[in-house]
Amino acid sequence: MSAVRCSCGHLISNVSIHRRHGDIFSAINDQDGVFSEAAARIAAFCAAVKAGKRAEWLAGGGMEYAQRLSDEDVIHDILSAWWLERVLRVSECAGCGRLWIQERPKTSRYVAFSPDWRGMRSVLMSPVARQEGT
Repeated sequence: MSAVRCSCGHLISNVSIHRRHGDIFSAINDQDGVFSEAAARIAAFCAAVKAGKRAEWLAGGGMEYAQRLSDEDVIHDILSAWWLERVLRVSECAGCGRLWIQERPKTSRYVAFSPDWRGMRSVLMSPVARQEGT
């Protein structure tokens, strides 16, 4: 969702993320499973590095592009890939409070949910942003 017009007419964009109404990630299904799989893949990468088989591991795992990356960046990519396969993007319309939830991970189709209470706004605001009063 680079931008979508809400049913109320307000434009929602995730190009410039605002902490109050911007895009967030919401885990779906089994969070423990997501992290267990990612941890196993990271452990396998670390073992390959330790054994001097980093290049072979990256090539065998479809990460040939990562040969020039630092180990930290490879681990970041492993975590990002696992996470993005298993989360849905959620955006809140600043105009009406409607939530737009991605139908499936890695798609551009969203479904809208309208709040029962018209005064409800900023339900996606992070605790940090609430504390700072933004």
